[in-house]
Amino acid sequence: MGDKGVLAKDIQKSRSARPGNMLTSGRAHSHRSDTGRMDGGHKVVRLAVAQELFDNGSTPWTLAGAVLVGPQGLELKALGVWPLEPIFPGTKHRLVVEVEATEEETRGTFILNLWSQEGGGRGELFDGVTFP
Repeated sequence: MGDKGVLAKDIQKSRSARPGNMLTSGRAHSHRSDTGRMDGGHKVVRLAVAQELFDNGSTPWTLAGAVLVGPQGLELKALGVWPLEPIFPGTKHRLVVEVEATEEETRGTFILNLWSQEGGGRGELFDGVTFP
């Protein structure tokens, strides 16, 4: 972690679920931390998105994977996601997705794409994810 620690940003108002999502989102924050590493002369940072998700469906929803898609279509694959327990219908659950990338790759507005073990690869898309 760098000198500035972990920076946080409230993104609840800027982020939105796509029509047709089984999940809706409540409170959400994004985080940024310096890793102290370089990659090809570029500073590497660690990012996290933490948000409450509510299952509006009739079946449990269990995370299978996540990716952040950047403004130019660059995909930042998740290093870690937690927790991995299912979200049951009518309940909410806090989910965290963590990625690493160069500082240049983390600029702009992202789409958070989550997919479930039960959904046959269909994604739950959340627009408007930005980082401090």
